[in-house]
Amino acid sequence: MAVAFASTTQQTRQQRWPVRYACALRRRDDVCARCPAVRQLLDEAPSLWPPDLDTVLIRRAPPSSFLALARGKWRRLPRAAGLHNLILDAGELVASGFVMQLSAFRWDALGCVEALLWLIGGILAALQPGGTAAAAVVAEPSDYLASFVRAFPVDVHVLNSSPRAVVIATAKEAITVQQIESVVRREVTEERSHGRYADILRNALSGTVAQEQRPLRLLDVGGGDGHMAEWWTDMGCDVHLLEVDADCAKAAVARLGQERVALHDGSSAWPYADGSFDVCLLLFVLHHIGEERDLQRTLAEAARVSRRVFVLEDQPRHAESAGLAKLAVAVTAEHFRPFGQDPAKYLRNIRPDDTWRALFRAAGLHLQRAVEIPGTLQHPVPHTFYELRVDGKEKLRPGASALTPSYDEP
Repeated sequence: MAVAFASTTQQTRQQRWPVRYACALRRRDDVCARCPAVRQLLDEAPSLWPPDLDTVLIRRAPPSSFLALARGKWRRLPRAAGLHNLILDAGELVASGFVMQLSAFRWDALGCVEALLWLIGGILAALQPGGTAAAAVVAEPSDYLASFVRAFPVDVHVLNSSPRAVVIATAKEAITVQQIESVVRREVTEERSHGRYADILRNALSGTVAQEQRPLRLLDVGGGDGHMAEWWTDMGCDVHLLEVDADCAKAAVARLGQERVALHDGSSAWPYADGSFDVCLLLFVLHHIGEERDLQRTLAEAARVSRRVFVLEDQPRHAESAGLAKLAVAVTAEHFRPFGQDPAKYLRNIRPDDTWRALFRAAGLHLQRAVEIPGTLQHPVPHTFYELRVDGKEKLRPGASALTPSYDEP
């Protein structure tokens, strides 16, 4: 009986602790009154308060810094890794740019992805395994901001409300600095360096090199300043570049040499003989071609001068959710502005997968392989890599069109 009574008393005390935490927080004017996010967490996410709660860390926007509750009382506790079983964000994340609100043209999180990943990783690293962190943030779409948290080994739950969403994360394991570094490398470093695209292309080119047993002759169409062409040169390829922008072509000449770079008008026949190249690269080029006849000419010329064609294209429709697809469309539309191209017109060129495949067939290109490339936090637009072989059996009839009339947003 004594054991049973002690167990019952302990359970009653544990049940009271969450109430003491909530009352203590509501009495702190500098936390709850000045941080509506905390009040929202208290009101809308009661499941955050586990019966065995021991410590709560409240992270406030600088310079206020941190507060801690232990057994319902305010204490001075360190931010040591793996110490806390509940962390509440009281404005630090929003102050650091953890905001996405497409309808108000706020893109804060896209501008500071690396810093936010380090911050979020640090918050999660302060949790005990099984501990929970929660934040109320402006999130539209909410699944984009939730993706920052899902990048780590945690279970994530989102409570959508207006104007904020409550993002709740429960640590599956202890979060380490090495894990944070790995996430930053995957989501930011490899995206900025174009490394993840280059790896796919290198693998495709390596297979072709193995077949040919000689240096590949490679044509990089729309290759810009030639910085990616240098990668193929380092692989031992004989690289040539075709470019429509005079300044980019000049920069490419400095990298590759005059004899390897040709400036083109974007409409006429290419200055190369039939079958001049083993592979033609069309990397994020086709959607920048404004006229249908010029697109048809580009694909026909690629099929004429090479035996294989590699294409990379944006596919915002392939995002994992409707919210992420909406963001991917918005990011894709903004991509055209630096080129002086009107997004309202050129977004129509972001064609669905079946339309691209029809265009390739019409140009005499046979699809050998298609690789889906998911978006990242740094650039949340999925892509598709198409590996094509010149077939020659199916050609576009004069006057025929394989294009869809417009781009349908998700």
